[in-house]
Amino acid sequence: MLNSFAARLLVGVSVLALPVLVVEGATAQATTDGQPPSTVAAGGPAATTPLPEEDDASDRVVVTGSRLADTGFTAPTPVTQFDRELLDAQPAVSLGDVLSQMPTFRNSTGPSQNQRNVGAGQNTLDLRGLGRGRTLVLVDSLRFTPTNSDGSFDTNMIPAALIDRIDVVTGGASAAYGSDAVSGVINIILKDSLEGIQGSIQYGISEEGDQHQPVISLAAGMTFDDGRGRILVGGDIAESSGVGTIYTRDWGQQEGALIAFGNGRAAGVPSRAFLSDVTYSAQSAGGLITSGPLRGVAFGEGGRPFNFSYGTIYSNLMVGGTNPGMNPFGNWPLDTPIRRRTALARVSYDLTDSVTLFGDLNYGYSDGTGFTSFHQGSWIIGRDNPFLPTSIRDQMVTSNLNTITVGRVLTTEDGGGYPQLFTRETLRGVVGLRGEVFDDWKWTL
Repeated sequence: MLNSFAARLLVGVSVLALPVLVVEGATAQATTDGQPPSTVAAGGPAATTPLPEEDDASDRVVVTGSRLADTGFTAPTPVTQFDRELLDAQPAVSLGDVLSQMPTFRNSTGPSQNQRNVGAGQNTLDLRGLGRGRTLVLVDSLRFTPTNSDGSFDTNMIPAALIDRIDVVTGGASAAYGSDAVSGVINIILKDSLEGIQGSIQYGISEEGDQHQPVISLAAGMTFDDGRGRILVGGDIAESSGVGTIYTRDWGQQEGALIAFGNGRAAGVPSRAFLSDVTYSAQSAGGLITSGPLRGVAFGEGGRPFNFSYGTIYSNLMVGGTNPGMNPFGNWPLDTPIRRRTALARVSYDLTDSVTLFGDLNYGYSDGTGFTSFHQGSWIIGRDNPFLPTSIRDQMVTSNLNTITVGRVLTTEDGGGYPQLFTRETLRGVVGLRGEVFDDWKWTL
C-alpha cells in the first residue's frame, strides 16, 4: 500500500478588527415605497436581525467585516441557514454528506466521487462547482487549519455533535472575503455552552447488505463560577465500510456508459448518449491483438488464445460484443471505505460583563482507501517472446510478422490498480478574547 500522511498544527491568535460595528446616528437609505429598510449592510456577506418597530432604521447602520452575522430573510445577500434539526434528521456519516445533498453544493468531493485520487476519504465543500479552493469555510467565523494545498479543509475534522448551525452565503458579496470565497462562504457555528450530556448512536446498512456505517456522536458540558465559566467537550467516531464496484449492483451489470458519436454522425443523431453493454474495444483483461492479420485474437486465462467478439465500435469503446468486466467504470468502487475520529474541547470565561476569554483545542483524524489508476495501454510483443502460445507464434511466422501489438487493461491482480491508504491528522488550537464596548461595538482578538 501507498501511504500519504498529512499533519498540520495551528496554535495562534486570530485578529479581526471590529468584525461587527454598529454606528449610531447615521442615515439609512429609504425604500421605494417610502418605508425605511430594517437594516443597511456593507462590507461583505452579512445579515442582521429586524429592528424593533419602535426603532427608527435611520438611527442605525450595521457594518460587518469578515464574518457572517445573523441570517434569514433580513439579509442583504441571500443566506441559507441549516439548523441543528436538519443535521439530526440526516443519518449521514459526516457533515459533508449532509451538505452535498443541497443543490447549491456540487457533490464531487465525497467518498463516492474521489475513489482514485489523493482525496480519498475526504469531505470538502464545493459551492456552485467552482472548485473547493474557491469556497471559503469558516468555523465560528474563523479560518480553519487547511488540510489541502489549495486552502480547503476536510470537514471530517469537525465534530458533528458540537455543530449548532451552518450559515451559507453565495453571490457576488462573498468575494469580499478574498479569492478563496468567490463561490461563497460557509460558516460552521459550534455550540458555546451545554449543560449535561447529549449524543446519538446510529448504524446504517445498504439494501444490498454492504456499506456498514456505525456513527457515535457525544457532547458534554458544564458551567462553573456561577455561570461565568463554561466547559464544552465533544467528539465523533464514524466509519463506513464502503461499496464495491458497479458489478455488485444489478444496474451496474448492465455496463452503462456515455458514448460519443463524433462529428461525422448523421442528421438528427445526438452528440452522445448513455447506453448499456459498453466495454473497451481495444483492450481486454488478458490482452487483445489490435492490428495486422491477427487482429481480433484475444488471450484468456493462462494465455489461451480465442477469437474476440466485437460490437459496434466507437473509438476505444464498443456497444455489444463480448468483453466481460471491461466497462470503463467497472473497476471503480461506488463508495470508498473511511474512518473518522474527531474531538474538540472548548473553555470560555467571562473576565468582566463585556470581555470573554476563550480557547479551543481540536483534534481530527480520518483515513480512506483510494485506488490507483487501472492502466490501459498497448504493448509490442516480439515473435521470440517465450510466453507466446505456439499457435500464435506459428501464425506470426506464416504471416511474416516479427511483432504484434496487444492492448490490455491491467487489473488489480496484475498490479495495475491497488488500494492506497490515505491518513490525515489535524491538531488546531485557538486562544482569544471577545467583547463589547460602548454597548454596541463588538470586537474579537
